[in-house]
Amino acid sequence: MFSENNAVNIGLTILLFPLLFQQMLLEFSWGSMLDSIPVLILKRVFLLLPAATCVAACWIIVASLITIIFRYKRLSFVVALILTCWDYLKSLAYFFGGIFKALLTLVLAILGLLKIILLIIWALIKDIIVLPLKAILKASRDVSGSSVPWIAVVMTLVAATLESLIFTPIITPVVLDIVPVSISILLLQVILFIIIFTLVLASFAVLTVTFSTVKKKQIGSTIMIFVIELIVIGVEVMFLYREFVDALVPWFAQYNENFVLGPLGTIGIAFVAWVGVRAMVWFLFASHGAPIIMSIIQGKQIASDKETRAPEKLSLFESSKSIITDLKIHSDWLNKTGKDIIDAILVPPMQILGATLNFLVLLLYSRHMFTLPFHTVSDMKPAQELVNLVRGKVSGSHEPDRV
Repeated sequence: MFSENNAVNIGLTILLFPLLFQQMLLEFSWGSMLDSIPVLILKRVFLLLPAATCVAACWIIVASLITIIFRYKRLSFVVALILTCWDYLKSLAYFFGGIFKALLTLVLAILGLLKIILLIIWALIKDIIVLPLKAILKASRDVSGSSVPWIAVVMTLVAATLESLIFTPIITPVVLDIVPVSISILLLQVILFIIIFTLVLASFAVLTVTFSTVKKKQIGSTIMIFVIELIVIGVEVMFLYREFVDALVPWFAQYNENFVLGPLGTIGIAFVAWVGVRAMVWFLFASHGAPIIMSIIQGKQIASDKETRAPEKLSLFESSKSIITDLKIHSDWLNKTGKDIIDAILVPPMQILGATLNFLVLLLYSRHMFTLPFHTVSDMKPAQELVNLVRGKVSGSHEPDRV
């Protein structure tokens, strides 16, 4: 009696062997309140699914062993059960190895993405820094290689601007005494600057026409333009340079207490100052810049070498465009990396679930549902195809014979 009870106990222990460890295994993999949050998360991510499927697989194995008594082709079923256990053990190895593969794939993808982002940022920084230098270089090439004296034009405009800035504060008190109404000094100076700037450019225009007429040796036109030039000189000397000389009188007086310049002396020094300033500016650059300014104002075509020399285009954001072009060319790498990340994340847990379902399908239909191991997500067949496979409607070399 004792031996029979002992045999029954041994048999029940063998059949119910999952009870020996399932509670301890599940509690350990779930974690306890004594575990820290990082440890708790690691246990549930890495251990809970393998532990749960292991317990489920053990109970299915017990049920499968019980059904051996009633099965046809028992030996084939036992072999299939052993192979299923082997697939499950392999799926555990693929699960833990796949997790590390997923982490490595994710890290490599992040590094690759960061590399692309850094390259784009670096290209933008390079373009932002280099673009002004390219613009300056292109402008210098256009100016130096063009038949139009743009340097003279710019210097003429700068000279007119400086002369206007000098005379504006000198003329402002005189105009304030003349204007009967009160006006803002800043507004008055802006208006005076525009007027003086226009008068200076007009003075250069009169000089241009004067020299042009003299070169053509047209007596009547020459006399008329000389009269106009004298009027221009009188206006500038009386209203601009005379006030400039008056502002310098205290400087002259500090060397002689009885110094009196007088009207003729003031006008004479102002005339000499006008001639000196106009002569230096005219012969240095205004003789070349003023005719171009007049042509631009009159809307005339400027003679240039655009017909013979193709204009150089300023290319913008070359580095950024090349990076974007490379991204378009290597878009396959981005697609492949995305698929690799999805496969690396989804395939490891599906390995264990597939092996566990193979136990259940083997118990019910004496055949396997999945062909393990999974390599990609596409290896996981649609549900209807799996149902047909289980029912025997789909046959293939990968499908094991029914046992």
